[in-house]
Amino acid sequence: MSSQSGIMSKGVHVQVGRPPSAQPIAGQPPSATASFVPPSTLPSVPAIPQCPGCPLTWDPAVFWSTYPFHVHEPTSRYNPGYQFISFSPLLIRSARCLGSSGNPGKPCTRCSTLPFDVAALRDRAKEPFNLVRTEERMNHVQLLEKVADLKEQVNDLKLKTVNLERSLASARDDVAEYKAIFHFLGTNTVPALHRMFPNALTQEWGSKKFFHQIQAASRGDYIPRSYTQYEIDLAILLYELGGGSAVHAMNHSIFALPSLKTLQPYRREHKPKPCLDHANLLTISNNITTMFGSHEEKGGKSREAPVKICGHTLMFDEIATERKVEYMSTTDEMAGFCLEHVDALKSLTVGKDTTTVEAAVTAVKEGKVHIAHEATVGAISHLSRHDYGAKPVFIGPTCKKGSWRTMLETMLSVLEAWKHSPDGEAKHGRIIEILPGNPLYPLIYYRHIFKRICTLLCSWMGMLVKGVCVNRDLLVLWFERLPNHDWSEMSIENLLHPKDAQCVFRAVKLLLCIVEIQTIDKTTLDPSEEAEYEALCLLGKVFEFLLEPFINPHLSLSQQITSLVTFAHLACGLFLQNSTSFMSNQLYGDLQAMVKAAIIMVAQTKVLDPRLDVLLCLLGDNPVETLFGRSRMCGGHSPNCSISELWTRFCSAMNLDNVFKHHPELEKTPRRLKLVRARDTDHVGPTQWVGKISADSCDIDLCYDEGVDVAESIMREHSVSEPKSFAEHFQPLEKDLLRPFGGKYPALSPEIDRSVVNTSPPSDTSSDDTTINPVFLFDYDARLGLDEAQRIATSNDPHSVFAVIDSEGQLCHKKAIVRTFFETQNNQISKDRLQRIRGFTIGGKTWEREETDSEMVSSSTHFQLGNLFATFICYNGTHLGLALAKSTIIKRGIPGSKSPSVSAIPIAELGLPSSPFTICGQIFSLLPLK
Repeated sequence: MSSQSGIMSKGVHVQVGRPPSAQPIAGQPPSATASFVPPSTLPSVPAIPQCPGCPLTWDPAVFWSTYPFHVHEPTSRYNPGYQFISFSPLLIRSARCLGSSGNPGKPCTRCSTLPFDVAALRDRAKEPFNLVRTEERMNHVQLLEKVADLKEQVNDLKLKTVNLERSLASARDDVAEYKAIFHFLGTNTVPALHRMFPNALTQEWGSKKFFHQIQAASRGDYIPRSYTQYEIDLAILLYELGGGSAVHAMNHSIFALPSLKTLQPYRREHKPKPCLDHANLLTISNNITTMFGSHEEKGGKSREAPVKICGHTLMFDEIATERKVEYMSTTDEMAGFCLEHVDALKSLTVGKDTTTVEAAVTAVKEGKVHIAHEATVGAISHLSRHDYGAKPVFIGPTCKKGSWRTMLETMLSVLEAWKHSPDGEAKHGRIIEILPGNPLYPLIYYRHIFKRICTLLCSWMGMLVKGVCVNRDLLVLWFERLPNHDWSEMSIENLLHPKDAQCVFRAVKLLLCIVEIQTIDKTTLDPSEEAEYEALCLLGKVFEFLLEPFINPHLSLSQQITSLVTFAHLACGLFLQNSTSFMSNQLYGDLQAMVKAAIIMVAQTKVLDPRLDVLLCLLGDNPVETLFGRSRMCGGHSPNCSISELWTRFCSAMNLDNVFKHHPELEKTPRRLKLVRARDTDHVGPTQWVGKISADSCDIDLCYDEGVDVAESIMREHSVSEPKSFAEHFQPLEKDLLRPFGGKYPALSPEIDRSVVNTSPPSDTSSDDTTINPVFLFDYDARLGLDEAQRIATSNDPHSVFAVIDSEGQLCHKKAIVRTFFETQNNQISKDRLQRIRGFTIGGKTWEREETDSEMVSSSTHFQLGNLFATFICYNGTHLGLALAKSTIIKRGIPGSKSPSVSAIPIAELGLPSSPFTICGQIFSLLPLK
């Protein structure tokens, strides 16, 4: 107890120590005390009430186990500041107790504040141990709880340690297994390994199971057959290009692609039948169903997008075939005669003997009918961003000696079959056609147009623009001046003297180089060059408006139509000024027809569905040329085929088209069909077009007026005199863009087209009538009835593949009979396309290529292209004059002949009487001589 505690004895209270009232004696140090006075001698004073302490109230459970007694230790940091003075009852006294109280039985003022300190301690005793920050504040129960929790944590750590040890052992085992797997894969070949990983994921294989499966696959005991659609497409692609042997080899290779049996449900038999005697409506309708009918793939699923009504294009082109007659066992007919003259034969059915075959041989020898060397193919393609590949619906052998009426009848047959077929117009939409009320409005192929323009430019006559003859010799001089142009990839000579005139990329690059001439600095030119520069700049703008709509995928449809209208009027103005010296009649007519076809394509799409895209890049027959290329590619080392084999090739080509439609990265785009050879763009196709090209976004009238205004401003800028206003020029109804001079269409000119190389003479026609009938009668029901009757008649007549060849009744296979009777020599077609089509090889224009002259050319010793010269000329037949001219052509021979052109000749040879050189030039000034 405290030293200040009182001791009660016989009712007398004695204070131990110094009395509270004792005061220091004056004159003495504070430590000194007064002398002790016996109580008996002191006067009596009243007793002071002592502080009894403060009672302690404790709620939590048992006091002895829940009160933290250790906080009262002198060294404790959390001493509450009071001590117990009694445990029964519980009394506490503040460490700063006053010792006395003003009220008897009441604690002093300092002890009276202790309940607040006790309340904080009591609340802490009620809390769980984990909410008490330190052990010094915990009571006995809380400490026991914490000890129990620590024991539990220790047990958990022990268990975790055991688990970690086991996991570590398991991980070491897994690492060993993975090392074994890696070592096995590195030292063994495992077929179809790429398909095992998806199987392991879906079937939840462990490492042991995976190791077991790859070992089984390596031995050949297990091959995963969960083929993806990509692998199926690859196998189909391999089959169509390499055949069944290639599929078998890849099926047994490390890739383990699907087998031929697995592929069968996924391959669609697109087998269009050829028309052997005429454009048979039944055959065409069946071909439409074959190509455009629904096809359900394995599992009832189809990758085809839902059928969407859109426009379609009908394209016709010819493909070279082997010149031979074959036997068709399915119909008992001979195939290979031209449709134009097959009517000269009474029948194509072989029958029971060789009578029909012998009659056909006689007709061929007499020239009444020809063995076809080409096949006319009519194909239909969607005008959409996807699935725009050509699908053949008409195949007919041809000798290309028929009339335009025969071709028109074939076109109408296909159009009518498409309209009436349930898988045609009713399901997919109508063909955007330009009806033959005037057959001058075909869908002209713009890529062919580009090539024909380049052919015209590379000729010695060239194109006359503002009095300047733009030909290959002039272009050589100006191409060398093009700034920032690298000629290392393609030399100027190769550009202007191509080995393959059918290369579209070369043609587009040539036209773009002419467009770039506008970037040459005009201040460096002399007066004679300024006229050439002005003409080339005008021609470059004409070509720029022609090319941009087809090679710039960022243009909108309105910009495309405006550009084409501008080109059409610029070409018309130059044609009015220079006539056929600017370009041939046929090329001019085809260019204007191409522009008109583009505008009609927009108008027809607006009627069909204004929300549809108008893809001018599909204007032409590029899809059908792609079809031809794929069909020849399917032949491998034997690209040529007969008419009976062609439809099988087309079947493979259609399967390839389906694969390339879903995986365009697998197809190598034909080099000759590319517009621009860029690193990021193979060709400008529908999927590359990013401009707004919906039909409703284009106002044709507004675009037409804007194009006319641009053309007239350019013509005023370059001082082209005719016409002053196209509106005034076309005021008479007989004049328009297709007939700038009025009257007959220039495209019907009998003159030779200078824009076509190796032009063959016009073919004989069955009629001398060249008039155009605006209405061609075509009775679909009557034609269909005749074809149906013919089909019924032939189907009811059973036939054998053997026929009697002599009087003794000896039988022989009809295929051997036809092959023997029509056996010809040298009927093989060259595998080189140029040799097969044009008659020359890839080596160049002639069989013997001229050696390059290595002689040094100097202006002091040689006369070069572009040099000025003076000469005497005779004009008007009777007058003599002195002409100042600029050389434009130097030829070794007579002008107009096939003699080669040169860029320079020695000056010493000019004056020789035996000089073989001829110089042509443009006259700048003429001085008449009297």
